[in-house]
Amino acid sequence: MPSPTKAPLSPILSAVQRAVLRTRDFRATPGKGYPAAIATVLVFFGLRLLIGDVLQAASFLLFFPAIIIGTFLGGTGAGLAAVVVSALLAWHFFIPTALPVALYAVLGAVSVFIVSWLVEITARVTDFEEHEKELLRELQHRVKNHVQIVSSLLQIQARRADPTTQAALNDAGRRLSTISTVYGSLYRSGAQIDFKVHLEELCHVAMRAAPDTRCEFQVDAQPASWGMDLVMPLSLIAGELIANAIRHGCANITDGRIEVALKRENGDVRLTVSDSGGRLPDDFDVEKTKGLGLQLVSTLSRQIQGKISATKDSMTRFVIEFPETPKDPH
Repeated sequence: MPSPTKAPLSPILSAVQRAVLRTRDFRATPGKGYPAAIATVLVFFGLRLLIGDVLQAASFLLFFPAIIIGTFLGGTGAGLAAVVVSALLAWHFFIPTALPVALYAVLGAVSVFIVSWLVEITARVTDFEEHEKELLRELQHRVKNHVQIVSSLLQIQARRADPTTQAALNDAGRRLSTISTVYGSLYRSGAQIDFKVHLEELCHVAMRAAPDTRCEFQVDAQPASWGMDLVMPLSLIAGELIANAIRHGCANITDGRIEVALKRENGDVRLTVSDSGGRLPDDFDVEKTKGLGLQLVSTLSRQIQGKISATKDSMTRFVIEFPETPKDPH
C-alpha cells in the first residue's frame, strides 16, 4: 500500500507562499518597502478620486486594501507609514473630523499588525518546508551514494568468487545499482520522477553491467511522472526484465535487439520488454519459474497490483500491466 503523503496545498495558498517569498526583499529593505507602500496608497487615493461621490458614505474603504498591500510589500513599518499617509489624505480631502480619522488610524494599525503576523507565519512555514525538502534531497543523495558503495563492494568481491557465487553477487550488485539510480533521479527531480527518462537510464545501467554484450536498444516510452511508491518496484521490475533480455536474448548474438516500451491508456500502464533472442519453452509459465529474477518480478508485479505475462513470436516479450493509481486493498 502506498505510504501516506501530505495533502497538496490549495492553489491560493501556494500562490500566497510564492508571493511572500518574492516580496521578501522589499520587506527587508526599507528603501524599497516604504516607497512601495506609500505608492500603493497614492494609487488607491487616485482611484478614490476617480470614483467620486459613490463612496461618500465609506470614504476610507479603498484605503484598507492599500494598507494591506503596503504591509505585504514593505512590512510593519511600511504598513504603519501607509496608515499615516492615508489618514492624512482622508482627513484633508474627505472627512475633516478628528474622531473618524483617529478610529480609522487605529483600525488600520491593527490591520497592519495582523497582516504582518500572517506574512511572518507564512514565511516561516515556507522556509521550514523548503528546509525539509532540502534535507530530504540530501538524505536521498546520501542513500544513493551508500547503496552505490555497497554495489561496488559486491562487484569487487565477485571477482574473487567461484562462477556461481560470482553470478549471484553480480545480480545483487546490479539490483542495488537500480535502487541507486532511483534515488539519483529523486535527487535531481524531486518527489516526482520522469519515468520515460528514468527508463532510458535503467537501460544504460544494464548495458554497463554487461560490457561484453553487443545489443541494440530501442526505448519507446510515453511521458509519465510518478512518485517513489510506484517508481521503485517498477524500476526493479524493468531492471530484471532488461537484464534477463540481455542475458538470454543477446547471448552469443552480434546483432541482437532489445525493445522496451511503456504505454498508458485509460488509467492503465503496460510495460513491455522484448528481445530477439531464444524462444521460450512451450510449457513456460512465468508465475511458476524457479529463476530468482522472474520470481522477484512476479512478487513486485503483485505489489503494484499488476499482472505479468510472456509471449513468443518473432521476439520474446514480457508484459507487465498495472493500474497507474493502485487501489488501496483496505
